[in-house]
Amino acid sequence: AMALRRRAGALAALAACVAAVAPPCDVTKSGQEVCDDYCNFRCGFYNASQGETGAPHRAQLYRITPANVTGVLNKDTGDARGDIGFSLAKKNRTAQCTNNPSMADCLLRGNDLYGVFTIEFDGQWGPYLQCNPEQIGGADPILKPDWSDDRNFICGQDCLAPTSTGCHSPFPTNHTNTTGDPSFGTKCFCDGTQRHHLTVGRSQPSFLKAGSWGSGGVPSSWVPQCQTGFYQVDDGQCLTGTVYKTLQAWSFDSAAALGCEACTDDLQCTGWSTKDNGTVEFFVGNTSNVSGSCTGATADGGSLSKQKSWFGVGTFGGFWYSTPVGGECPK
Repeated sequence: AMALRRRAGALAALAACVAAVAPPCDVTKSGQEVCDDYCNFRCGFYNASQGETGAPHRAQLYRITPANVTGVLNKDTGDARGDIGFSLAKKNRTAQCTNNPSMADCLLRGNDLYGVFTIEFDGQWGPYLQCNPEQIGGADPILKPDWSDDRNFICGQDCLAPTSTGCHSPFPTNHTNTTGDPSFGTKCFCDGTQRHHLTVGRSQPSFLKAGSWGSGGVPSSWVPQCQTGFYQVDDGQCLTGTVYKTLQAWSFDSAAALGCEACTDDLQCTGWSTKDNGTVEFFVGNTSNVSGSCTGATADGGSLSKQKSWFGVGTFGGFWYSTPVGGECPK
């Protein structure tokens, strides 16, 4: 395991708390096998082919943060490139939050700080955890969270809207061990050892990479509204699920524009579909595919398709990191 040790001043450190370096995880195995090895301390996530050794070392990380939220315990950070990508995603938040101050991420809307942290860690990464403030208000803290309190942060996988009962997300996924998550790559749920809460998490999010939109999620010929945060439904497939509203279009371009624009504005929307380029159906909750002749897209969710973000405007790449409090080294 590894743990966080705080220092006076602007530095924080992650100290190695293990005696030996485990070998790198064999990611050619199935996701279940890889996570079983990781959760039981038989391997660590580091890239030996790029010179990483899994041994303790230091890294410099960055974080844009509200002025009253300091330190890295139970927080997410990024390297220089990763944090630039995150910061660009928030570029248009100030205007949006003026109209709706409790919407997602409106804690970052004013006099924010840029923190620079040096962490010392054992060199064996874990899955990236989403660290967000506990939701304490609103009629529905999961589907429509009231982002107004930043005293208590909770970290976890699929943890966009944590509450006092634990991690939640408007777009829940099955707790499946995998190395192929479309956004963050690796997800390991160590129900026994809880190792995923004892390590520094790291991910190179797909949406920060060059060409991640316009050449992956949907065809580049689709309207701009769909180029960030949406995945095209496969040819010969239609979405099925709970339809909660419809809009009327008059062409494919108008259907796609209406579909992605409206789905971006509505936190509960998980996708849209049209059979005739006329009536556009919008879905809430889990969806599945059935054979048919349709056009549509599923929403990635979170800060990609739900915030009119600037993700993907650059080719920065970079990594995101999580430093859960469970990994703090004993003093």
